[in-house]
Amino acid sequence: MAAAASLLARLRPQDPAQRLFIGFILVLLLSGAAALLSQTPLWLALPFAGVGVAVLLVDWRWVYYLLLLTLAFSREIPLPGA
Repeated sequence: MAAAASLLARLRPQDPAQRLFIGFILVLLLSGAAALLSQTPLWLALPFAGVGVAVLLVDWRWVYYLLLLTLAFSREIPLPGA
């Protein structure tokens, strides 16, 4: 019994970065399971949205640079009546 408790204590994440990684993996697994069960791939966007919000909170310039890089792929679409 003591050996199992020490094994669980060693497997438990000690560092905050490890806890964040484990949390992200759990969200990724849960969203993947939800996407499979509901047969909708939209659930897979949840972890990426979480990472995007985290990046936005840490340093908003990364989002600005990403939007600037995607500007080259934009295209003008003519609208009728305009």
